[in-house]
Parts: sequence; C-alpha cells; structure tokens
Amino acid sequence: MKVALVTAFAVFAPALWVACGSESEFSDGEMLGWVTPSVVKIQSQFGIIGSGFLVDGGYIVTAAHVAWPNTALDVVFEDGVKYEGVPVVSYDHHADLAFLGPIETSAPGLRLAESKGLQEGDAVFAAGYSGTEILSVNRGVAHERLGDWENADISILNSTARAVGGMSGGPMTNGSGDVVGVIARGGELGSAGAASDTVRRRLRRLEIGREASLLGSRIPSDTGGMLEHEFVLDGVWDVETFVFRESSETPITIEFDADSDVEYAVIYGDGWSLFDYAYGTTFRLARKGIAPIYGSDEPGFLVVKQRFDREQAVRVRSSIPLPPYPDPDDGRELKVDVPVSGILDTAADIDHYTIRMYRGQRIRIRYISLSPGVVSIDHSGAPLGGVFSQESDWENAWIDVVYQAPFDGEFSIAVRHPDLRRHERTPPTGYTLTARVDGGDSQSVAVPERPSDVIGSVFGDTLRHTFDRSPPAIHIDYPLYITGSGAALLGATLFEQGRRGETLALGEQDLTFYGEALTVDQYVRRSVLASGLPIRGEKVTARREVETPTGSPALIEEFVADDGRTKGVRLAYVHEETTGIMAIFYAAADVFDDWRPVVEYCIGTFSIDGRPVARQ
Repeated sequence: MKVALVTAFAVFAPALWVACGSESEFSDGEMLGWVTPSVVKIQSQFGIIGSGFLVDGGYIVTAAHVAWPNTALDVVFEDGVKYEGVPVVSYDHHADLAFLGPIETSAPGLRLAESKGLQEGDAVFAAGYSGTEILSVNRGVAHERLGDWENADISILNSTARAVGGMSGGPMTNGSGDVVGVIARGGELGSAGAASDTVRRRLRRLEIGREASLLGSRIPSDTGGMLEHEFVLDGVWDVETFVFRESSETPITIEFDADSDVEYAVIYGDGWSLFDYAYGTTFRLARKGIAPIYGSDEPGFLVVKQRFDREQAVRVRSSIPLPPYPDPDDGRELKVDVPVSGILDTAADIDHYTIRMYRGQRIRIRYISLSPGVVSIDHSGAPLGGVFSQESDWENAWIDVVYQAPFDGEFSIAVRHPDLRRHERTPPTGYTLTARVDGGDSQSVAVPERPSDVIGSVFGDTLRHTFDRSPPAIHIDYPLYITGSGAALLGATLFEQGRRGETLALGEQDLTFYGEALTVDQYVRRSVLASGLPIRGEKVTARREVETPTGSPALIEEFVADDGRTKGVRLAYVHEETTGIMAIFYAAADVFDDWRPVVEYCIGTFSIDGRPVARQ
C-alpha cells in the first residue's frame, strides 16, 4: 500500500442500507483458508508492490495506485505459482482500480457479492500481503455508510478492518467470503475502497472490449518521441507534459529556451517528485540552460509550466526522444449543471477549465475525488488576494464552495494536487467537477478578501512585508499585484508568478549553514548566482553598497540576462553575519523597463529600525 491513511469518504450521498446482511459464517482462520488460493502478490521489478485477487474469467483485480504506470506485472499465488508479465488491460483512476489478465489458472476465483446488501455492522474482512510475504486477514465491520458517487459511477465501502502497507488492491469480503470491496486506502483504524458493484460494472465493460473507465486508462505512450519540441504556454495554469523511459543509470539532458522563466518538474511513474525528494520543491527554474535528470527504470514525466500570465513560446531539446503526454482535460468549458470528469495524470498536473460569469453571480463549485485536491478560481488581471483557492484533505476529499463573480467575464477553474510533501507518492487521481447556480441560501460565499495591510503609494497599492528580525524591525513594501516566487520564500503567498509579467522574490536565509561569516557580496554569489536564480548567464550592469543602521552594508545590483531578454534588480543585506535578506525584482526586458519606477520605489522602502536604507 503506497498510502497508509484512512479516508472517511463522508462526502458522498448515502445509499440505503438493505436489511439483508448476515452474521459472519467464517472464523478468522477459516476466512484465511478460504481466500488464500485466490489472493495474489503483485510484483514489479522492484519487488512486491501490493495485493490483488482472482475473479471468475481469469482477471486479476488490484488498486490502480499499486499497478500504475506499468503495462505488465508479475502475479504470484500463495502456492508459489508465478505468472510473469501479466498485461494491465485497463485502469480506472476514479475508482482506484486496475485489471490484469486474463490468465489461465486452475485457482478458484472469488465471487463478487452484491455490496448494497451489506448492513452497517456486518462483518468485513480485509485480506492482503501486509508488507511481508505472509498473507493476513483482519476482521472488522462495515461502518458509517456506503457512498454513491453518481457522476463517476462508483460506490464506496468503509470498514473498520485494518489494512496496512502492502494490502492495497486486496479484497474486502463479507462473512461468507464473497468480495464486497477492494482496498484502496487503509491504516490501523480501518479500510475503504470501491465496492464490489463498482468492480462488477467495470468487468462487464472489459468483457465487451471496452475500457474500465469512460475516460480511458491514460497509460503513457512510447510513440511520437522527438529530440526537440516547440509549444506555447498560455497563462499560469497551462502545463506541457512529456514522457521518458530510461534506466536509472542513464543521464538525461534537457535544454530549455524561452523569453522568460519557465519551471520544470520531474515526476516518476509511481508519483515520486524528484525535486521534492532532493530539494523540497516540486518545480525548479529553467529559462535557458541545461538541466540533467535521470531515469528510474519505469516511465517518468517532465512537466513544464510558467509563472507569467501571458502566452510564451518555449523550446525544449533533450538528449533522448520525449513523447508528448496529451491531456484531454485542459481548456474545456465548464457549463452550469453539466458535470465534467477529469484525471490529474501526474503529481504536477494542472487541469484548467473556463466558465463565463456575470458580476455578482453566485456559482457553487463542487469537486469530488478519492484523494485530496485544490480548486482555484482565477481571472485575468487578478491582484494578490484576487485568486480564490480551497484545498481538501484525506478526511474529506471534496470541495464545495460558492463563488461570487466580481465582474462580467471569463474565469478559470484550475484543479491540481495539494502542494507535494517530500517523500510522498502522488499517483493519478480521478475527480468530477460541477458548477451550479447558487440560489442565495448559502451561508458562506468565497469573495477574495482585500489584504488588511494595504499601503497606498504614488504607484498604486502596496503591501508591507516584515522580515522575521525583531528587533530591529526590517521592512520592505511591494506591489499588491505581485504574488511572489516560491512557497519557501517569504512574501510568496499565492502563486509563483506576477500578473503583468513581473516577478518578486523575498527571501530570508540562515547563513550559519556555510560555517563562516559571509560578506554581502559573498552571500549573493553563493545563494543566488550559484543556483542560476533568477536567470542563468546574467551580467551585473550596476552595483552599489549603501550603509545601514547596523553597520553592515546593503548591496543593490542591476542585472541582465546574457541574451538581453530579462532584466532585474536585487537588494541584499546580511544581518549580524547569520541571516541573509534579499529582495529580487525581475521581468522580461520590455516589461521591466516600464516597471523600473515601481521597483526603485519599492527598493527605497527597505528600512531597518524605521530608517530607510536605499534612498542614499
């Protein structure tokens, strides 16, 4: 099991409990003997990755997050009989189901019960290989309720039967040994997954030659790979995705060329983020230059996006052919009362929809999934605080929000995974999205709030940022419409982009890491230029040091990219030889020249203990 968490699935409308459940007919030992010939280990080249079970017709049923993104896996029965390279015939990422086979075997298949005949409190057994090569069966009861996710044609079963690492994809059975569900999520407190009625409907589709999911399996293709790709990123929600399949011993070089910064993520097939694992961040900057990455002996994904709210042409060159990964979810129109279904294909995928609204209109947006997600409501020209986002979690993997349009026009509805956490796998996730007109009965309406610390200036509204140094207090003002650069940097409150092409980074860094006192010039060289932030190949065109009340100078530098297409200004200061503080303003050269008066004003607001530093 790759995710060991209990999910309540409390968001689904309850189905009626049918009073035809039965008491347990098997003891724990008898149940283990009953399911042993039919429950299998699912193996990849990396060893046991989960459990599964045989059903009539020779199909092996398991969880999608166990099998993904493989096209074939090994299946091992308890008696040691092994079937190598069993094809994965279909995935359903909404129900977290995968189907392998069919295989020819004399082993008995488990029967799929009518899951809606189960009563709350009836016995439920969870079976699977719990992190070892020993099959185990854990007793519990059906609890809370069955849930029906009608738009995705899914019923959910919750139980108190314990299911821990390795048991994902194994069966949940009733007291008679018939399957009532498939383990998708679990932990010490219970288990949950698609009910057997859902599995049966998918098997019927396979039997007539169709995909289990109406949206297709989305298995990465090896075809269509080229060494060079040109594409256009349209706004901040647009992403371009490519597939690579190389061994972990093969270095891969990727070269980017674009007018302004782009960002790229490397996501391996099972949901690992390379940069989250190594650096604690999903995306890294790359405007122009070479970025080495490595394969992983299974499909991986290169995801490219930008931080600017505009169209930008991008060229990507690679040392190996990169097939594009098409995403049919992007760019669709979300119409009122017409549900759409989509899949977040990778941990870094962003699906974006458009919807027309008029000023004052209230729309209820509902997102339902078996996994956490984030829904953002955006519009062109939105200032800081003008983009609404709401995130769900494992306990309630759904979002239900009423949004009131601030003007007439087109809005973007973006769906994505929550910010990734280091060492966490995030496999593909299915979801449904619905928009309905709200009749005004809702108690809470999402209207983006104006920040409370807005300060007026001759250049428009600004915000005051206070660095975490008190005393003395260290401040800098920055434009309201700038959103920051990187969740790990102070001042980056929403997204990694500026609404008019400008980008701001406010950073505070512990310099004791270096083991020696650094001058402000050394601080810049080591923390900024060494990492290529914000641009590679920059040239410093002007620099000056100014005095501060603490006696340590602040450094102000202007820089330009070696091709002249990006310009910027940074202010750096070292406080008490232990803390580096930096503000960076940069943009495409044509935009930056118009923006320069605002930048000079903001740099001039940098103050220590109430005394302006940079106005000397």
